Amino acid sequence: ESESKLIGAIYEAAFDLAKWKRVLVDICEHICANQASLLFYDAQHSPRNFVETAYNQNNQEFVENHIGEEVEVLRNILVGCQPGQLVSAQIIAAQLGMTYEEYLGAPAKISERQDYQARMAIPLITTGMTYSVLGLHCLHGAPELSADAVEFVARLSPHVVNSLCIHNKLTSTQTDYNALIETLKLANSPAVLVDKNLMILHMSGCAERVISGNPELIRVNGNYQLELKSARHQSMLLDLLASL
Repeated sequence: ESESKLIGAIYEAAFDLAKWKRVLVDICEHICANQASLLFYDAQHSPRNFVETAYNQNNQEFVENHIGEEVEVLRNILVGCQPGQLVSAQIIAAQLGMTYEEYLGAPAKISERQDYQARMAIPLITTGMTYSVLGLHCLHGAPELSADAVEFVARLSPHVVNSLCIHNKLTSTQTDYNALIETLKLANSPAVLVDKNLMILHMSGCAERVISGNPELIRVNGNYQLELKSARHQSMLLDLLASL
């Protein structure tokens, strides 16, 4: 039952980033880890970048100053790994010829740690300009994660991948929408953004002037829908939007 609740919380976090901290704490407690870190990086749209950890008080300085370099390190370490794949510290060391900590040459900034060691990394999104990874850490010298802990993380892994993919899709769509709105605001031509029911989502000032100046052809009705005076043309426009 607790695992089902945790999976539910993972999907809730796709829509509310503030819920990730509780999710990461629960994962740590269940597998006896001392830290968990979730990183999301968009090389093109930095406002989307975030890092959440189980126990850090503040990750903003890291996001603003270090996330890019950390992503480059992680890409090199996890090259060829698939989303959801559990990559142990032993696999990382075998690939690098040294431990993760030795490769960094200093404690990783992402977890504010001095005595932590990486136990596992799970790439979540590895395509295009977007990168996301979940890291699990224990205190220096602490036992390795148990077989039960690894199995537990393996069961959670596809859900974490799905959650981050949902978040990525939602926020990238919002980013594209915001960029479109800003473009329309600057447009010196009539432009109207509508949904499939002709509900107006945004209208440039130039479009407002054109519509208000041609009431015999077009108007904005009381439901803030675009309405053509010709019923036939209105129907044709709705059919066209429905087919898109």
